[in-house]
Amino acid sequence: MPIGIDTFRSISSLDLGRLKTDGDKLVSGKQSFLGRAIGIITGARQQENKAIYDSFKQALTDKYGDIGKDVLSSIKPGDRTRLSSATIKQVLVTTESLKHQYQSLGIPYNEKTRIGRCLDHNLTGPMKKLGSGAFNTVYLGKYKHPGGKVIGGVFKKEVAGGGGWVASMTGINMKNPQLGMRNIATYQLNKMLGFNVIPSTEFGAHGGELGVVMGLAPGTSPSKSHTFEITSERVKNTRLARLAEPKFQAQLMKMTPGELKGNAEYFGLEELRFDGKRLIAKGDVQVKLDFKDPTLRKELNKLQWMDALCGQGDRHCGNYFVERGANGHVTRVTGIDNDQSFGEALHDPNGIMYKPDFLHNGFRGCHMPTIIDRETVEAFKLLTPEKIEETLTGLLTGDEISACKDRLQAIKVQIGTLETNGKVINPDQWGGELATQSLLDKDSSYVARDNKRINHLLFEYGEVVK
Repeated sequence: MPIGIDTFRSISSLDLGRLKTDGDKLVSGKQSFLGRAIGIITGARQQENKAIYDSFKQALTDKYGDIGKDVLSSIKPGDRTRLSSATIKQVLVTTESLKHQYQSLGIPYNEKTRIGRCLDHNLTGPMKKLGSGAFNTVYLGKYKHPGGKVIGGVFKKEVAGGGGWVASMTGINMKNPQLGMRNIATYQLNKMLGFNVIPSTEFGAHGGELGVVMGLAPGTSPSKSHTFEITSERVKNTRLARLAEPKFQAQLMKMTPGELKGNAEYFGLEELRFDGKRLIAKGDVQVKLDFKDPTLRKELNKLQWMDALCGQGDRHCGNYFVERGANGHVTRVTGIDNDQSFGEALHDPNGIMYKPDFLHNGFRGCHMPTIIDRETVEAFKLLTPEKIEETLTGLLTGDEISACKDRLQAIKVQIGTLETNGKVINPDQWGGELATQSLLDKDSSYVARDNKRINHLLFEYGEVVK
């Protein structure tokens, strides 16, 4: 007779390590299942331990479905052969909590949304807090995967709200935006296209809370928050020069925290504060990049096409990373924070472009590019509406998938126009004159837009981060 989950709850409540019972006697076949389990956990025969593991797995599956089986399967192999009361308790608590969260957030449990190995019992050490935004706190963890490989991942809790401005304007449900599934959908399409511009993304949990875990993007962001002291030398010939004037600093020292905050916002900074008599500022600064680098151009162009397909309206130079080799040349570009995407109301890829009006001033995107390479053309030619449907079903609604198909069709039309106009280049021609001239318009090129933005940051703050 199958063993029910309640029996395992009883086991998990015992301090089995304190028991001195003879294991061999307890597994004689005449004792209760609970007694056999105690004997096994305290040193009885290994084949009996496997039987308990298999029974626990079956009980979890019967009660909780695949989520119970997946949580148990994610534990370290050594823990499976030593199924302790602590392990049983941990698996039960995690499974019950996650099952409730999947249901309350309306997330279906399937092959694309299932829990992987990114759970607390696979961490190699404590999570590190990376930062907090308006809706969430982000953590960095290192997870041990099969074969002993340790992989870094960034965890963000799944929340019912927090869609943001782009979400509200593109038809994403603001009460339950299901941002995790949008991140995963972006990664899945990235894999389908073979682009490698989006990190691996899956559901995981931290502290019993469901969230999405994104692979750690290599490199650094082109612009990043940086804290520095306001000095005459550092900010001369910039908009911040007034902050270094002694009379103005004397006025600032008399201000309340609220007034200092207002001045920080006026100068385009995140923060202004005093450390003794030193005025400290925090704001975006430039990471030194060469936008003439052919690989940077190629990968940014690829990311821009990817965003056009996904309807990603929040791509700015703070949410992608650039990896460089030892010689300083770019080797890879990786887009992060991919959840402001797949709105059901966005059928035109060009709809994500920023414009200085009420309906568009929160978008961070561009028009579709006016140049493309042959590898990217071939990838899109192989992508069909049927493959879109197959890739996104189980992650997005029917209307969201339909809108993505419409964007794919618009992309194919644009590619056809570029082919007609001779704007398709070989992958090794991104450093050439045709590419250079086609990447000058900030409204249709991430390269031009972000080169201008970063030069602006350099002018504003007089600071370069290498």
